[in-house]
Amino acid sequence: MSHKPIIVPLESLRGICALCVAIMHFQATSPIYDLSFVRNSYIFVDFFFVLSGFVISHAYGHALSSRIEVWQFLVRRFARLYPLHFATLAFLVLLELLRWGVSGSAIVSGNALFAENKSLAALLANLALVQVFNLFPYPTWNPPSWSISAECWTYLFYATVMFALPRFWLPLAALLIGLLTWAFTANSMSDLQITVDYGFFRCVLSFGLGSLAYVAYEHVTKSRIYTLLRSAHWTLIESVIFVALVSGVSFLPIRYFICAPYFFAIVVLAVSVGSGSINRLLCRRSLLTIGMLSYSIYLIHVPLQSLMFYMALVIERCSGFKIITSYIPGSESPFIGPNAYVGTIMYVVMIFLLIGASLLCYQKIEVPWRRRIRAMAEGPQTFEDHSAVIGAISGRQSETRGDRSESVESI
Repeated sequence: MSHKPIIVPLESLRGICALCVAIMHFQATSPIYDLSFVRNSYIFVDFFFVLSGFVISHAYGHALSSRIEVWQFLVRRFARLYPLHFATLAFLVLLELLRWGVSGSAIVSGNALFAENKSLAALLANLALVQVFNLFPYPTWNPPSWSISAECWTYLFYATVMFALPRFWLPLAALLIGLLTWAFTANSMSDLQITVDYGFFRCVLSFGLGSLAYVAYEHVTKSRIYTLLRSAHWTLIESVIFVALVSGVSFLPIRYFICAPYFFAIVVLAVSVGSGSINRLLCRRSLLTIGMLSYSIYLIHVPLQSLMFYMALVIERCSGFKIITSYIPGSESPFIGPNAYVGTIMYVVMIFLLIGASLLCYQKIEVPWRRRIRAMAEGPQTFEDHSAVIGAISGRQSETRGDRSESVESI
């Protein structure tokens, strides 16, 4: 199966969005929590879905012509997603046992062991990646993992369509996008706050838009106007798009968030073809590193934040120093930090801890297990991870369009 190079700036953008989702989920007494951009950052999950559709279409094309290619595609998707998902679940099980081991000393209290969103039935559903099919009324165990379940089943749907109906995928994608947009709007789900109930269809909608964005990418890069646009033109285009992105997430009423996947498709297209200042900024080593760690950042941020909360609660009970507070008046939801200063510092601490833990997960779980699973299924092969891209890009410090794409077998 042939592979095309990845488009490097998209990786950085994925990492930034993953950090935004992590910041949104962190409950600390700080003005950061109240920022409308932060509170609405749940919509960036749809950016992941759009980007996934674009990247998969870019890497594998619009046809999986043989059973072997379908098998390799599914194995590579499984190897990319499942090892860290399994490791995260294992960590949460240990954390649940630890919480109850400590609660026996009246340090930590909470719900019954393996109950409600941490039930054994929910654990089995998460292990089988079926938690997205309305089996439970709320996200379970690791809440962000509903989107991993949705992506896995969307990959299977994509592979089936591309193998069985390669000539009809484009009208089918357009039809599904139209139907799902209408269905979400007609059923008062246009805010896209959809997870374990209809999350699979939310993913299909955005994934399909990402695939259509790649069709547009193929046409734009072959067009005459693409060769005429200079860096200054692209800087202006990119600036307008990113100002609109930040403004929309911050101020657009969430009932209109059904438009977000469409706009994300435009963002992905602009970043993939552009060569302006913002695009070059996304090629900086620090942002590429965040992009490399984006999957770990996204999947482990809730477990890490839970661990931080339990540690803060233990310190509070042992020392008597007030750390946990109810930030929202009348809310029983606990927040870390007795005041805004401590809470803001905790946001910074959380981000640094998350990046460090994500680097560890990437090096010790993601890459080695991806290699092992693919080697078992496909035999020995040459495997190159994202760090090769980062080294090549940062070493050359190139600003040309061609150098923004690097060959890497990590899609």
